[in-house]
Amino acid sequence: LLLTLAAFLGGAVGVERLAIDRLLHEDAVATGQAWTAVLADTTTDLAAIAAGRPPSQETRKCRARGKTGVRVFLYKIYDASGVPRFVSDDLPEEADDEEGLAAHNPEAAEAIAAGTPTAEVKAGEPPSRPAFYAETYIPAFDARGRIVAVVESYVDQTGKRAQFQSVFVAATSALAALIILAFGVPAAAWYFRKRAQERAEADLKFLAAYDPLSGLANRATLVEGLMAALADAPVHGRSLAVHCIDIDRFKDINDSLGLESADMLLRLIADRLIALAGPRDVVARLSADQFVVVQADIGERSEADAFARKAAEEAAQPLTVNGAEIAVTVGIGTAIAPEHGRDAERLLKSAMLALAKGKEDGRGQIRSFSTD
Repeated sequence: LLLTLAAFLGGAVGVERLAIDRLLHEDAVATGQAWTAVLADTTTDLAAIAAGRPPSQETRKCRARGKTGVRVFLYKIYDASGVPRFVSDDLPEEADDEEGLAAHNPEAAEAIAAGTPTAEVKAGEPPSRPAFYAETYIPAFDARGRIVAVVESYVDQTGKRAQFQSVFVAATSALAALIILAFGVPAAAWYFRKRAQERAEADLKFLAAYDPLSGLANRATLVEGLMAALADAPVHGRSLAVHCIDIDRFKDINDSLGLESADMLLRLIADRLIALAGPRDVVARLSADQFVVVQADIGERSEADAFARKAAEEAAQPLTVNGAEIAVTVGIGTAIAPEHGRDAERLLKSAMLALAKGKEDGRGQIRSFSTD
């Protein structure tokens, strides 16, 4: 869409330049023709000058009389064969002023030979020439339709060019605005719709894999991560532990604090477990107050015991919830692979049985699974 928009805008600018050049050309021809008509009307000896006779005093004054409101700042008169016969004295003559028309401008000579006016817009260097001017070549005819002279008029196009540019810049700006609206509004609508769709898809994927309250893995993601850890542990000759963690008396806490504060408490506990877990560990929330940590890549059982104690200590640190300081305890049940289970579901069940045993014995208890 952006490339298409850029192409349209570039095309509009190109059309603007072509239109300005065309208008300047037509304006130069029209101005040259009008000036030549005035010159022919006010110069009785135009044909004589073209025939090679010196201009009369009246001819030398004709430009001064017609100067007001006219943009011709220099003109030359050639005879029908293109030989220069007269140059106005408005500007100093240049090196090519005495050249014949065929040498001075071959294309103009061909056009004039066919009786067709022509013009060429050029950039000048002030003060000898205006910033933009046009050289027009207009044939003058006698009563029988024969070319008796060719008048080369130098027309100041600086003002006209600025005028045309201002008009076309305004038109191009309006066109650009329309193009931007035509492309931009649907593009913006498509973009925001696409972004909304992507966010919705991302939210659905997140909800399918993670707990929306804590941001931790849900049961499906936990089982997937646990299976991957079980498959990877024998390769490295290591083991893993599953820790089920439950907040003691959470129902009483929820009733006393209220739903919003209880949710904040759960998020704080989740943050502490994430900070405690290793880079390959999996932290999940299975129910309202129950968390699971898969401690991957352990070498000895003592590492699992140490992690469980550390998790209990961290959870027991005072928490600030909505300005109030709260202390909680957690129960933890631990199962170690492969002795307490060789698959994800068996390990989770073993860890939960150990947790249930600890809950029977009181608050803040840590238990490891045993067959009894």
